[in-house]
Amino acid sequence: PPGAGKTRLAIELARHVRESFPDGVVVVTLAELTDESLVLPAIARSVGLFDVPATDLSSALANFLAGQRRLLVLDNFEHVIGASKDVSHLVSNAPDVAVLVTSRAPLGVASEQRYPLEPLPVPAAGTTDGDSAPIQTNPAVQLFIDRARAIEPGFPATTQDLDATVAICRLLDGLPLAIELAAARLGSLTAPTILSRLTEHPDERLFLLRTESRDGVARHQTLRHAIQWSQSLLHPAEVRLLADMSVLVGGASLDAILAIVSPDPADLPSPSAGRLPEDGWGMSAMRPVPEAPSSGDVLNRLGSLVENSLVLRRSFPDGETRFTMLETIRAYGMELLNARGDTADIRRRHASYYSRLAAELAPAMRGIVADQLLKRLDADLPNIREALQFLSESGEVADALSLLVNLEYFWWLQGYRLEGLTWLRRLLEANGQRIPETEIAGDQLAGALTMAGHLSALSGDDVGAGGYLADAITLARVHGPVRSETDALHHLAVLARARGDDDRASEYWIDASRKAGANKLTYRQGISFWHLGLLACDRLDYVSATQWLSEARSVFEANVMPIGRALVQFTEGAAEMVAGNLLVARGLIEGSIRDLTTYGSSTGLMYATGTLAELEFLEGNASLALDAAERSNYQMRQLGQERGMSRNLITLGHASIGLGDYSRARRAYLDALRRSLPAERLPAIGAAMLGMASLTSGTQEVDRQKWTLPTNLPTSRTCLEAAQVLYRTVRRPLALVERKHARDTGIAFPDPASASVTPTPAPWFSDGDALPPGVPVDEHPLPDLKTVLTLARSLAATIGQRGTV
Repeated sequence: PPGAGKTRLAIELARHVRESFPDGVVVVTLAELTDESLVLPAIARSVGLFDVPATDLSSALANFLAGQRRLLVLDNFEHVIGASKDVSHLVSNAPDVAVLVTSRAPLGVASEQRYPLEPLPVPAAGTTDGDSAPIQTNPAVQLFIDRARAIEPGFPATTQDLDATVAICRLLDGLPLAIELAAARLGSLTAPTILSRLTEHPDERLFLLRTESRDGVARHQTLRHAIQWSQSLLHPAEVRLLADMSVLVGGASLDAILAIVSPDPADLPSPSAGRLPEDGWGMSAMRPVPEAPSSGDVLNRLGSLVENSLVLRRSFPDGETRFTMLETIRAYGMELLNARGDTADIRRRHASYYSRLAAELAPAMRGIVADQLLKRLDADLPNIREALQFLSESGEVADALSLLVNLEYFWWLQGYRLEGLTWLRRLLEANGQRIPETEIAGDQLAGALTMAGHLSALSGDDVGAGGYLADAITLARVHGPVRSETDALHHLAVLARARGDDDRASEYWIDASRKAGANKLTYRQGISFWHLGLLACDRLDYVSATQWLSEARSVFEANVMPIGRALVQFTEGAAEMVAGNLLVARGLIEGSIRDLTTYGSSTGLMYATGTLAELEFLEGNASLALDAAERSNYQMRQLGQERGMSRNLITLGHASIGLGDYSRARRAYLDALRRSLPAERLPAIGAAMLGMASLTSGTQEVDRQKWTLPTNLPTSRTCLEAAQVLYRTVRRPLALVERKHARDTGIAFPDPASASVTPTPAPWFSDGDALPPGVPVDEHPLPDLKTVLTLARSLAATIGQRGTV
């Protein structure tokens, strides 16, 4: 039943059994979700799975969790009961994963085992004050006393207090939420007075109605009476504010409350207030126009709601204060609002406020205060969802898209990519068809398609991303804005670079930088220059790298963009690594990390830390390299940017071999393969295959059993052939860390930078036993790309097998 303490019990149970689940316990809160399609993305984000297209999420999540001993706690499932089939599929395909669900309604699936939760036991009838010690240890009484002492530290001060407490707990049938609401009244009433009110006004008691009905109406009666009892202590204007605030989901700031509060028709205006015709212009009859309450009035009414425990006030270290309601109280407030008849008007005020907020904050999300703004928006995510839901239901697609696109950096950097993409697809595509340009302005559609391409790429759908971005560029060149075109070119460049098509990536970034410069889009111009510098570093082209980075630094310094300047600084360190100036590189990279930490740029910090890991490895500091790579990957997981983890995983694998931990190295390489294969990101796959070759060659070959490496791993020859094909396909030179790793492990690997794409013999091998009879070793052909990718996929599939750490 509502208020029985399902969430608290589930979390306590998870705490007690966590040692039985070596892969961890994850709590997924669903109370603020209203759309069942968001349940799987919420679970995936909580367990650390990001780079998966939304269409494949169900199977991908089951595959990701398969073989794990993990407990998932899904809290408040009744809001999204339609997603029960997704949970059933997950349980069926990941049998070692246990799922604990709290819900007011059964899921109705075959694998469900129900555990009805009873109220707390109460003292037996006839218990007297002479039994005070046993009474105070009764769970229901103890809950009341604990909550009471938060208000009155010495409670119970008298035997009358204790007797009243026992009677109250009995009257409330031991229901935890009802007990807590009653105890909260001690701020204004004594315990005997609370008891007197309950006994003298039976309609104000909280009865626990036992019913099997799934509609929840009967079971809500008890909580409704509790809230009605609290409401009876309020002024009508305070009740109106309670109803207005019911549109706020998950709490809100005072500014949001002031924006949505409605004028009360009962409040007559002053004589100077404006008036409108009663029956139309030109009519003599006039009606009063109610004035919106002043901010002072709202503050007074809000204070009363807080004092009466209908609204909770929470303060945060940054000085912000937020006001929240229990979901049951919010639901009651929504009933009041619906009965009043102006729900749509209040929801529109709510949507307008969050649309304005998103528009105001959008430009600053790339600046020094970006992290603070993103955290603020994270707290308001339930309200953003509510605003999007209202605008979508109302057919206001253009306004919904504006809100969505203004929050692009939020969806990206806070790890809500799949959710942002789900909203975009819902708004852009109805019945499988793209929304026509006649229904939305071309420039706005171009921006939405650019964002769809960006989020699709981040979610692993490179093909879908390419389609969105190509359409965005076509629209932007006709309708504008140039910003959408430059952003789309940038995202296409990122896709091309991930595939290993460096020439195409370079063309896109150069085009984007020119258009951005011509239209005074300084940030976008600087970012394009920075990426060109990064690309030159990967090509080991020191001259070009320093030239592009100098251009980027000039743009960022001229426009006072310290985060951009710090990004350039660690990349200049990467360029010095190419030149062999490791001491200079360290000073630049560590200086950049200090600045990025100061400015609070989590995104920049994770990339700079990954570059530091590579520097430590080049200097022979395997332990420090491993530590930095792990820190960078942790930061990427926190921000939902796991797409960039493959490079760190390769460094981590190399460092692990340097420390003699071959099992850890194997896991790192296979994880890098698993993340890189869906979109066929060839450079990362090549580096991982080269790493796998080092695990099956030289002295490591005889240590399989010692390091729990399975005996079915391919040989060094096979992995090296695969790596050669991949590197030659992308025409990219061997990276610095791969060069050092090959030297350290004794692997002969020719520089593929200037080699032909056509497979050539592999002359460094001498074991000709596997060759067909009569074929000389030096004429052994390399496999084609398709065969190499098939081998890589079969390797990645072993990540869950015995031997993985």
